[in-house]
Amino acid sequence: MKAILIVLLCINFLFGYVDSDIDGVDDSIDRCPNTPFDKIVDIYGCSYDHIYYGKVNLEYTNSKQQKDKNSVHFDSYYLNYTYGKYIFDISKSYYEVDGEDYENDTYSSLGYNIVKDNISIKPYFGWNLSAKNYYLLLSIDYLKRNFVYNISTSYNQTTNLNYYNYSLTLTYYYSSINSVDVVYYNSGDDTKYINKYQGVDISYRYNISKKYYTKIGYSKFINSDGDKIYFTIGVNFE
Repeated sequence: MKAILIVLLCINFLFGYVDSDIDGVDDSIDRCPNTPFDKIVDIYGCSYDHIYYGKVNLEYTNSKQQKDKNSVHFDSYYLNYTYGKYIFDISKSYYEVDGEDYENDTYSSLGYNIVKDNISIKPYFGWNLSAKNYYLLLSIDYLKRNFVYNISTSYNQTTNLNYYNYSLTLTYYYSSINSVDVVYYNSGDDTKYINKYQGVDISYRYNISKKYYTKIGYSKFINSDGDKIYFTIGVNFE
């Protein structure tokens, strides 16, 4: 048994892939992490007596935005389902202005995660279920030690205008349960492709357990008078 373990560790080192539970399946495609060492697994890293249903992530975010002397309160809901390299998202938000309640459109998207070494490329096709129009999103992650560098861009087609969004994100994991995100975002439309709306966002995430986490964040609008503070609670099912 010790000899087999040594051989597996040497293979990991020589070929440069990561196999945390040492089941012979790379972490990037392992659908069942932390498989017991004595289990025989399939090509997806799941033992034959385990049925894989994918991963589900639910989030609720409460935020308050102050912009141009107007105060807006938001309640946002987000669901993510991941099965292997396929990703499905759906989101919905409601807001209150001067005691009046409103609702934003409902968005859904389907993406695919392409992993190569320490780079992850995720193209998405999205659909606005309320307005019946589509959007395209491309997200690229580069992992380096405790840092994740992300660049994202999207195109949103609407009846009146087309919108363009860009963002740069730096994530730092300074422990197994704590991380910090710093985001610069920039967006425009057909009248002005970039620099119409700009802002900087910083957030702190704390993992309460493997299943539950919280996040608190602050956004500052650059080219307008306003800011936003928000609090998120999330839960993961696997």
